[in-house]
Amino acid sequence: MSQTSRAGLLKRWRCPARAPADTETARMIGTMDERRSTRVTRADVRAALMWALERDREALLAHRDAVHSNKSDLTRRRADKALVEQWRARTADTEQDTSRPE
Repeated sequence: MSQTSRAGLLKRWRCPARAPADTETARMIGTMDERRSTRVTRADVRAALMWALERDREALLAHRDAVHSNKSDLTRRRADKALVEQWRARTADTEQDTSRPE
């Protein structure tokens, strides 16, 4: 990557208002509340692991394989995030099913 393209990316990152509206960077920019709500906490990971242990062995094994096959922190965070997203989606579905009057 050349110095000029790095400088351009850095300017867009520092001043998101100057970034073109159609770039991926502009779409990723949000408020602090939006970022906080999507953050994966240790409690979320633990709850997702317990859920996977009880209800979805395939998700648990996929998480375990990803974490144990590569010892990097980035791989662990990505695997944690994927598992928590599955857990949130499936628990939201079951909550909606149980809240419906029949």
